[in-house]
Amino acid sequence: MINIVEGLTITVIGMGVVFLVLFLLILVLQLFKTFLYKEKDKGGVKNPEISRQNSLKTGVQQDELEEIVAVVTAVMEDILDKNEYISKIHQMN
Repeated sequence: MINIVEGLTITVIGMGVVFLVLFLLILVLQLFKTFLYKEKDKGGVKNPEISRQNSLKTGVQQDELEEIVAVVTAVMEDILDKNEYISKIHQMN
């Protein structure tokens, strides 16, 4: 009977230590996220004319860009599961 009680005590202590370490790991990751992660500006394109000029300089016309987006969207729809969908596509510089 004593062996069972000792075994349960060690099990409870071990599980408590594991959950305590996991909780501390969550806190450390939250601190890293707070101090190291810098949120990008969500204001969108500040000057659309400059953005359009940049796309024209690279040789990609607006109709070509729309065609590329349509092709990429079609391929991604084919690859993704039916439960997933493409909600937003934006150009990255």
